[in-house]
This record gives sequence, structure tokens and C-alpha cells, in this order.
Amino acid sequence: MKLNETGETVKVSGKYFSALVEIGEAYNWTLDIAADVMDVSAFGDEWKKKTVTQKSWSGSFEKFAIDDYWFDIAKLGKVFLVKLYTEATKGYQGFCVIPGLSSGASVADVLKETINIESHWLIEEFDEL
Repeated sequence: MKLNETGETVKVSGKYFSALVEIGEAYNWTLDIAADVMDVSAFGDEWKKKTVTQKSWSGSFEKFAIDDYWFDIAKLGKVFLVKLYTEATKGYQGFCVIPGLSSGASVADVLKETINIESHWLIEEFDEL
């Protein structure tokens, strides 16, 4: 799992794109994809009819809370690009926001964080090869 933030702006073919800056890696990620389903049945229909209106996704990941840079950059509500790896070069990527952070540690362990993420747009599969 890698989390990137937008950095310097680069101009390409007359359009502006934000350069990505990697701000952290993590472990133990989750991903939940959902769709809003609406009932479009008409009076007299014997069976209900449904349609999908909008899709969304959410998830979380865990990381060790040992990087001061992370605390400076991981602002709540800021848009990030997250990459969730299923293999060394494959996985899912999508834009997200961080609605909440949670930290905790036991006496004999290092501080760990759970970061919740929510979709800011679509999520898609990627292959870096």
C-alpha cells in the first residue's frame, strides 16, 4: 500500500497535472466497493426492479506511527492517491480522502495507526509492468 499526495505542478501539452510525492507505506489494508441500488418498480409489477445509480468505495490501512512527516502531511479531508497492492506490481488505485485517524499501542509494542479512507472518485486495477 502506498499513499501519495499532490506535489509540484507539471505542465504537459497545455494541461496541468499534479506530480505525485510518496508520503508513506503501510500494511494490512482493506477495500470495500459498494453501489447505491434504487427501486424502479412500477405499480402492478409482480417483481421489484432495481437500478444502480452511483458506486463508491472505502477502506483502511495500518501503519507504524514512526514517521513525523506523515503527521505533517496527512491532513483530514485532503485528496490522496492510494495504491493497494495485491502483488508486487499489481493492485488497485484510486483517489481518496482521509476522514479519520486512529492510533494505539501496548506497553511492549510500537505505536500503530489505522487510517480510514473514503472514495473521492473511482478505483481501478493497475499493473505497473
